[in-house]
Amino acid sequence: MMTTDCKFWPRCSAPICPLDPQVNERQHLPGEPICRLLCEVVKPDSLSAFVAAGIGEDVHAKVSAAVLPLSARWGRIRQGLDRAAKTGSVLNPSFGKTSDA
Repeated sequence: MMTTDCKFWPRCSAPICPLDPQVNERQHLPGEPICRLLCEVVKPDSLSAFVAAGIGEDVHAKVSAAVLPLSARWGRIRQGLDRAAKTGSVLNPSFGKTSDA
């Protein structure tokens, strides 16, 4: 799987991509963005949001598998993913929201 398999790749500026085969050779500096798919995969029911957005289950599996190793290597990514897990989905805004009814 390659970075070009990501639907956001053409306009992405995150230096750490879980789909990049050479991700371990990259650096993540303070203030740099975190991969949108990494931020999505930590949310509740992320697989459904990926599928609804037309992103394949194989991409979801690859990104999911990258969360722990990337979080362990870069504390800034771990902190960003902890924050992202508490917000609604950007891929599909109806996912991850609770009803007040």
